[in-house]
Amino acid sequence: MSKPIYSIIDQPFGLDVITIPDPGAGLNFSFLMPFEYLYRLLSVEFLFTTDATVINRLVTFTGNIGSKAINRSQSSLSQAATKAYTYSICTRQIAFVAAVLNDRISMSLSQDFLLPPGSTVSSDIDSIQAGDAITGIVLLLQWFPIPK
Repeated sequence: MSKPIYSIIDQPFGLDVITIPDPGAGLNFSFLMPFEYLYRLLSVEFLFTTDATVINRLVTFTGNIGSKAINRSQSSLSQAATKAYTYSICTRQIAFVAAVLNDRISMSLSQDFLLPPGSTVSSDIDSIQAGDAITGIVLLLQWFPIPK
């Protein structure tokens, strides 16, 4: 049995800016998509501040349906101790050679980072330490009504 195909191109849509509460020291963040709409993630920004523990951290941003990762963006640069970098993760980002510029790291998202209702987005930072902090988390989402 085939499933119907819906086009989101002809549907009304809107934009939401969502601020996610800071997760607390030493913790990654996670956000559950509301259940009313289909979402396209356009950008994510947050500040990641590392403590004095001498170990490199690697930032990954993931979209999940249940326990399955459906889309993933990973920094090509690791972050050392006692640094504070703003991560800007967005579509159409030119990131062939990653570099830290003005304490900012740019990462790319798939242009079609689609998230169904009930899916999650989260950070997954390798070697995150108890004194590390993720703050100022902001998502820019485009939403579409779910066809009935």
